[in-house]
Amino acid sequence: MPQLNRKDLIGFMHGHVDALAASDPERVPVHGFVKFTTQTKELPLGEGVWRKKIVRVPGGQYFADPLTGQVCHFNAIKIDGESALIWIRLKIGDAKIAEIETLIVPENKFMFNAAVAGEPRSIWTDVLPESERRPREELLRVMNLYMEGIEQGT
Repeated sequence: MPQLNRKDLIGFMHGHVDALAASDPERVPVHGFVKFTTQTKELPLGEGVWRKKIVRVPGGQYFADPLTGQVCHFNAIKIDGESALIWIRLKIGDAKIAEIETLIVPENKFMFNAAVAGEPRSIWTDVLPESERRPREELLRVMNLYMEGIEQGT
């Protein structure tokens, strides 16, 4: 199967968020087994956040990586009538979703600012000149160090 491009990956995310807002996991094109987590807990698809009333807020940030077939979305939402931030990561394989990871941060918690969550930020979308880019392997190494620090509390 050919590699999906940024537009294709974001299309998968739009479909997923639409299905989530409709509380209809049957609309999500998934592999026979999809790894689904909400708040870092693995659950059956249709549980957890799927049982909440989600109202989409226009805008948001999209981060697509065609090389790995993954896309992330960050935005403000209303969940059961309350403002919150949502972060979703999808991994796509063979034109179906293989992994869904969802984190929700309620209002008045760490990093909450719904007023600006959906506004585009050039720091996330501008393409750096090649001379200023770091190799992919170095970015992955630094990211893994960060995640290991969180896991180990260092």
